[in-house]
Amino acid sequence: MDFLWLTKDDWTLAGAIIAGATGIANLTWQWRDRNDSIFVRYGSLHPSIDQYNSLYVVNVGKHSIQLHDYGFLLASGKLMSLPWYWETEGPSLDPAYSYTNGERNMLPQGTFEAGIEYRGSIVGVWAMTATQHRPKLAFAYDAPLWQRAWLTIRHFVKPAYS
Repeated sequence: MDFLWLTKDDWTLAGAIIAGATGIANLTWQWRDRNDSIFVRYGSLHPSIDQYNSLYVVNVGKHSIQLHDYGFLLASGKLMSLPWYWETEGPSLDPAYSYTNGERNMLPQGTFEAGIEYRGSIVGVWAMTATQHRPKLAFAYDAPLWQRAWLTIRHFVKPAYS
């Protein structure tokens, strides 16, 4: 190939553009690594625990996080906080009907799991770290697509707790 039509100034400009794009990409990756990043799913990590409605959270970030709040997304669209539920219903709640596994102070790649025996209709789960302002939602497999979209938009605008 013949690049004689490119002058020295053209090569300098191309190099500056590539260096600028690389710098912006590097700053973006560094900024995203500072944010808390969690993976939330409906269900349990352990297949033997099947009588509970459960959720699990995995820290996929590069630093330790504090799990602030977590719970179930009810069919009415309300967020049911499990720590609040255990605090208010704690004395009357039989320990056989609920469980937690893991620490709320999560190291990188750490897991946390919680569940209760709940008779209401649950369409998903949610969790939020100490530095997040909106809950991270995950839906059950049988939740309709329209309900997923509606609840995602609703809780992005303003989370509604039960």
